[in-house]
Amino acid sequence: MRVKVTATKGARLGVLCLALVLAACGGGGGSSSDAVSSSSGTTTGGSAGTSSGGASTGGTSSGDTTGSTTGGTSSGDTSGSTSGGTASAGIADDGLLGWATVAAAGGSPTGGFSSIVSGTTTYAPVSCTADSMKTLRDCLYRSKKSGSSNDDSRYASASSRPDWSKWEVHNGVTGGWKNYPVVIYLKGRIVADTNDSGTVLAQADYEAGTDPLCTATGVTKQACQQAVTQAKLERGNIAIIGLAGADGSLPTFHHGWLLVKSVSNVIVRNVRFVPNTDFWPSFEACSSGVTDKDYCSWNAEPDGLTILGSTRVWVDHCDFTDGAALSGAQTDKSLYKYYDGLLDIKSGSDYVTVSYSKFYNHHKAMLIGSTDTNDGSYRITFHHNYIKWVNQRMPRVRNGQVHIFNNLYEGPKQTDASQQYYFGYAIGLGYNAQVYSERNAFDITGAAATDLISANFDAWAQYFTDVSSWLNGSAVDLNTVAQTLINAQNGSGSKPFIGAVSWAPTSHYSYSADTTVDAVRTRVAASAGVGKVSPVPTGFTAP
Repeated sequence: MRVKVTATKGARLGVLCLALVLAACGGGGGSSSDAVSSSSGTTTGGSAGTSSGGASTGGTSSGDTTGSTTGGTSSGDTSGSTSGGTASAGIADDGLLGWATVAAAGGSPTGGFSSIVSGTTTYAPVSCTADSMKTLRDCLYRSKKSGSSNDDSRYASASSRPDWSKWEVHNGVTGGWKNYPVVIYLKGRIVADTNDSGTVLAQADYEAGTDPLCTATGVTKQACQQAVTQAKLERGNIAIIGLAGADGSLPTFHHGWLLVKSVSNVIVRNVRFVPNTDFWPSFEACSSGVTDKDYCSWNAEPDGLTILGSTRVWVDHCDFTDGAALSGAQTDKSLYKYYDGLLDIKSGSDYVTVSYSKFYNHHKAMLIGSTDTNDGSYRITFHHNYIKWVNQRMPRVRNGQVHIFNNLYEGPKQTDASQQYYFGYAIGLGYNAQVYSERNAFDITGAAATDLISANFDAWAQYFTDVSSWLNGSAVDLNTVAQTLINAQNGSGSKPFIGAVSWAPTSHYSYSADTTVDAVRTRVAASAGVGKVSPVPTGFTAP
């Protein structure tokens, strides 16, 4: 296992690192004539012209061939576009803005890049490089331990466990890392179906449940698959950062499920998520007129990334996809139903920003909130993301003050049940949702305005605001669409559409929005996804 622990030069890192993350990691919006200024005076730091360069080149990898992605270097962060202007190709980003920057406790997420001061002790960042599922499990285990002993139950005996004192260390950090900020570098292509012995498991292995990762708790099927493939972040002040492999392969979590649970201050950046299939999905219902059960509604278990009950989380420059071979009409009708969400945000997660990421070749992309009850605030910003060949939930929202701006949606409209990766709807207005949509570009062949949003749920929103979005290059009135759809679903009942949401993003944080459809198209297509910016801030050396 390759492990590297880094320490900083003095306690001043705690002060400096936030600026480094905001600037070099992509934070801070440049001022411009079309910048939207916060009336609260809150800013995200950074200035125009600051960039980490981002010349990161990823190659194809065996069995997972989306193709190489080459990120161009940037002469500066041009996120603050001039009025009516277009964004230049190869730019960096201003991803760290929005709700994640204004959390009540702690402010902007720094992940594992900023020192932690406890009393008179300063804990400088440590880092760990994972190039296999086993080493990723080792990194995560050490990250949640405070003592020097390694009692990881995955190993049959103490002598077989990694000796932490033998890992490369600085400043005498030989024990657990629970008190330290941690950066885990996910390097190259990690196949999550791999057990600790290096064997790739298949459906029959999960059903048997005989792998040591499953026998410890006696689980089979879904639970066994989860025990093998799920990586859990069970502590905060941590970052998962993708780096290209030694062979040039994209940083990919293949068939893995990253769970961020009940923690705060997390960054996930530059990682390509290819979620696993659930071999045992449960049938739910068929839509009217659909006679083939394989094209009906199914509930599967694994996600690509799930954020549960967590705060101050920044997901940036990631890819989320079923795989490169899947696009358009899904000819294998028994396949799509095995997948669940690409990115789900649930259990009251709050102060989250999802920026400059790609969602493609999938059926259900992103869920915000999973219950028709008031289970949290869900203050989330979703901006400059590229969504293509996705059917629905982009995102589907329950509760929350969700700001959706400058995203690019592409793909033809779905016209029959067999087209499982064609466009169904983009924004789902569910229970108690207060969505503020702004300047999104919907390039959906064959779509009408009423196709872009949905209120077709048991409990739906009564509020919605859209500002200046476009359908196939022309202005579209989504406010009237929301009123029409919600009132139609309500059936003249007691919960009609009320009107605009009761909050405004500018009252909470500063940001710059591109004001023309061409600017949105150009910026998002050039900048979203893995390999477009340097994933490691200035001052830190990637392994």
